[in-house]
Amino acid sequence: MTTTAAQQILTQSRYGQRRRRRGQPATPEGGIKQQILDGLALRKIAAYRIGVGGFTAANADGSTRFVALGSKGVPDLVALVPGVGTVWIEVKTARGRLSPEQVGFRDDCRRAGAVHVVATGFGDVEPWLVPRGAV
Repeated sequence: MTTTAAQQILTQSRYGQRRRRRGQPATPEGGIKQQILDGLALRKIAAYRIGVGGFTAANADGSTRFVALGSKGVPDLVALVPGVGTVWIEVKTARGRLSPEQVGFRDDCRRAGAVHVVATGFGDVEPWLVPRGAV
């Protein structure tokens, strides 16, 4: 495979190529994720992005296939909050809705007694930190 073909495969996505300026989030949710991560970092709370998605790969015969990474329904962020434990954070825009897989994950969290938050900004996450002494 030539370098050009490899670069082409790596830059393709299931959602099509998007042009954006350097430093700008690729999606509206990207800006919300960064706001939440920044708020948690200011409070010295460990938080991580969870990558779910995929890429298009070339087969030996020249055809392509989509390779999925991660599991559908897993939230966008996870925070390790002292005195609380793991907080799963699904980021949505104001008009965003949970997919059936995301609803399933949320329900699994509730049954297990885990904290699952659907957040449109840091303000939705903060209440889960303050009452437990994390801030």
